[in-house]
Amino acid sequence: MSWGGREFRKLPPGTTPEFLLQTHTTLRKTIRTGDTTTIRNALNHQYPTGAIAEPYVNELGYHALRAGSHSVAITLFTFNTRYYPASATPCDRT
Repeated sequence: MSWGGREFRKLPPGTTPEFLLQTHTTLRKTIRTGDTTTIRNALNHQYPTGAIAEPYVNELGYHALRAGSHSVAITLFTFNTRYYPASATPCDRT
């Protein structure tokens, strides 16, 4: 499956493409607020594990960093290091 220009092997159990689209749309809107507490809560509590892919959050983190939203970028990179500890990609940012 292709999502956001990236290939993923399969959808997380119990999810549909429509659910992922809604989840990602909501996440992008939350990130635009710039409120790191709201972003952190959304990432930690509102989204099931696996519904937000590590490369997608990493991409959002770099977008925030380039836009000068350093606290938002740190929040996103921190989420990735906690939820994807086996991946080397997010771990090079902490």
